[in-house]
Amino acid sequence: MNKILRDQLISILDEESNIDMVIDQKLYPKPDWAVSQIVRSSGLVEDICEHGIGHPNAAYLRIHDPDGELGLGIHGCDQCCFDEKLKKKLEETINESNR
Repeated sequence: MNKILRDQLISILDEESNIDMVIDQKLYPKPDWAVSQIVRSSGLVEDICEHGIGHPNAAYLRIHDPDGELGLGIHGCDQCCFDEKLKKKLEETINESNR
């Protein structure tokens, strides 16, 4: 990971050889639905839902993959990261395909 990005992204706290990464909430705020956040070795910030699923952080994606060309937003989604508008659209799509 590039040092400048890493410095922006995390603070390193070294306690008895345990390293905790504290994610900069000004850059990559944790959404209300997320129970925690992690940083992948690639630098990708993921919001972890109550089911243990990692959802790429929306702010991270807007900065590092704004057009989705890198595919950083692809994940095994359980819809925790969907806003109400997206949930409604998915429901409409499912209802239409069941007709």
